Parts: sequence; C-alpha cells; structure tokens
Amino acid sequence: MELLIGSAGPALGDLRAGGLAARYGIRAALRSGGLLCLGSTGVLAAALPALWRYDVRTDPHVAAVRAAQPAGSGEDGGAPDAPHPAPAG
Repeated sequence: MELLIGSAGPALGDLRAGGLAARYGIRAALRSGGLLCLGSTGVLAAALPALWRYDVRTDPHVAAVRAAQPAGSGEDGGAPDAPHPAPAG
C-alpha cells in the first residue's frame, strides 16, 4: 500500500496541477494545491484525534521496543530521549 501511495500520489498531484495550470493558469494551480493540502490536513486531524494525543515518550509499544534493544543499538546510543547536540556556530 505504501508503495502504491508513494508512486501514485505525486503523479496524481502532477496531473491535477498540470490540468489546472493549462486551464486556469499557474497561480490557480498553486492556490488550489495549497488549499487542498490545508483542507486534507484539517480533515485528517478531525478524523484521527488520537494523533493529537500521541506521545512517543509515553507510548507503551515504543517503551517495549526500547526495552528489548541492547544498549547502544539505537541511533542515539540506546539512551532514551538523549539530548541532541547543539548546532555549531
């Protein structure tokens, strides 16, 4: 499913943008794309309220996976919630 969405999504977006740009101009295509993005984000946020409550620090599945990993095997050295180094400069 992820492969289908990953390959078909951009092609459908290109088709929408190209069709609208050919018919109504580039500005209309850009505006409609932005409005569709905002609208779909709002619909998903309303339809899936659990996403607002999700916190990786308190998720039981994440805690179980972290507990099962040997120390030092994660990208942050195995330490949960390790601080990231400050950027240089």
